Amino acid sequence: MDARDFEAFRAAMQAAGTELRPPRPELAARMLQADWHRPLRAFYAHCDGMARADYHDGSEICLWPLEHVAVRSAHVEFADWLIDSHAYALRPDGAIVISDNGSEYDRVAGSLSEFLERMLYAPDRLFAG
Repeated sequence: MDARDFEAFRAAMQAAGTELRPPRPELAARMLQADWHRPLRAFYAHCDGMARADYHDGSEICLWPLEHVAVRSAHVEFADWLIDSHAYALRPDGAIVISDNGSEYDRVAGSLSEFLERMLYAPDRLFAG
């Protein structure tokens, strides 16, 4: 995610009434070291997600602050829907999947950028089924 794409995302989030936390790039670099973590590292270089109790009104998705991100061997959980009803995770192939207690389910986006775009404009495409 480059700076221009992120600023468009931030503006859309602000228009929806959702504030993003200030970035913590040093923590992101320490936590997200694998090459396949690059999309999340780039995202967290621009912001530290949302307040844990906050969510995007249009999708009811919360992008977690880094202290809640779960780095696992097979994926990285970074967001949830309806306060932990299920989580969203980045896989090594770059796809975003629904995750529940570490188990992966349906693929909901081909990339983090696609996930963020769907979160803003087509949230119904981010659910299993």
